[in-house]
Amino acid sequence: MIACLLAGLGTVQITFLIGNSLYRTYAWQQETRAVQRENAALSTDIRVLKEAQAHASDPDELRAQARCLGFVGKGEQVVVDEAAQEGTNDNCDAVRMP
Repeated sequence: MIACLLAGLGTVQITFLIGNSLYRTYAWQQETRAVQRENAALSTDIRVLKEAQAHASDPDELRAQARCLGFVGKGEQVVVDEAAQEGTNDNCDAVRMP
């Protein structure tokens, strides 16, 4: 009788331990994937910042950034299209800065 009770408790315990191990494995894989996605995003941020740093003192790049912000050069005339859609800016490509 005691042997059967101990065997039953052992079976319950091993079932719990196997289930707990499977849950921990699943949770670890989810966390690993999340960290890998974050690492990829940070690598992209580093690349973008290095490119921005490399072009920080380039006059042509600074002139292009000024155009993106809507500035115009000396002697240029500003032409405004009153029928233009709101929020569109064809002067530059949108780059996500970290």
